[in-house]
Amino acid sequence: MARRRQKLALAYHNASDYSAAAPHFARSLELHEQAFGPSHEETGRMLTELGAAQQREGNHAEALRNLERALAIQSKALGADSPAATQSLYHLALSYEKSGNLEQAALQFENMLRLRERQWVQ
Repeated sequence: MARRRQKLALAYHNASDYSAAAPHFARSLELHEQAFGPSHEETGRMLTELGAAQQREGNHAEALRNLERALAIQSKALGADSPAATQSLYHLALSYEKSGNLEQAALQFENMLRLRERQWVQ
């Protein structure tokens, strides 16, 4: 159910029906937390998708909150060098940039580039 609700939320979001997508994202997050736990990598993945959607909508405060949480979960569950953590970091940097916090955006983009370099070397 968690993944189905997530796909429904993404479908509404991709159709630019943000008001319809929001409650489905919220419910999907609840279901992910119930099914997998609040610190599971699947919950982290859901938080990344939710944060990325919020960032595209311009809801930067919520996006930053969810993306920071996703990054913490993924770094702990999968490792800071994981592709999932890098993706969360990318969306986090974009959200900082679009919210006007260019100093924090630059810092996060630099962190992301260091992670990508490590991933390529491995």
